[in-house]
Amino acid sequence: MFIKTRLIMRKKSVIELLDYASEQIIELENKIKTGSVDRVLIKNVLENLRSALDYVAHDISDKLSSPNSRVYFPYAKNLNEFERSVKRNLPNLDKEFPDIYNIIKSIQPFESSSNWLILVCGLVNAAKHHNLNEIEEKDIIHGFMGGGMHLSNVGSFNIKNAKLNGLNIKSIVVKEGELEELILDNFSELVFLKKSLVTFLGEEHEICEFLKYGHSNIKKISNDIYNFI
Repeated sequence: MFIKTRLIMRKKSVIELLDYASEQIIELENKIKTGSVDRVLIKNVLENLRSALDYVAHDISDKLSSPNSRVYFPYAKNLNEFERSVKRNLPNLDKEFPDIYNIIKSIQPFESSSNWLILVCGLVNAAKHHNLNEIEEKDIIHGFMGGGMHLSNVGSFNIKNAKLNGLNIKSIVVKEGELEELILDNFSELVFLKKSLVTFLGEEHEICEFLKYGHSNIKKISNDIYNFI
């Protein structure tokens, strides 16, 4: 009864953490629109995502024949490291709860071809033990509005000798988010659409999209895992 009650409490905490992280991501998006990248807020979102994972891991551990008192959600770059991490944190998981083992394995980078889990956990560790995550900011152009036209989410575009509702465009050339050429008559009618990219741990990401992706994955796997415990 005690373990069942604790499981219900942790599951409720996981939901609360993910709901709050979702609100924080929206707040971060609004700040980025004003030109501000809040490193403390990024740290808080990452910590809430990581805590949700670790809470789920604790609930799994409580259901195992040899539960641990100190448990972390398993993650690793390759299969051998992953199996060691599972053995250390959730011993005999593959035998006692093979479905959960496969769910956790499926989101590892050697299975999913995405390293979002490694980044989330690595960034939390770095910010917790060393310093706030070092990030490099860069704005990229992904479209424009003007002359009654709205173009968005395009990495490169080339428009030559076009007239759009009074906007005379001689040349707009954007290549991989960088403006290479701009020749037109009325600049005030044109608004470029931009995204903010950040670089951390040597990789470039649109920070809010990265956090949303991690959030959606954690929400899904936590729901899937709780179906088995």
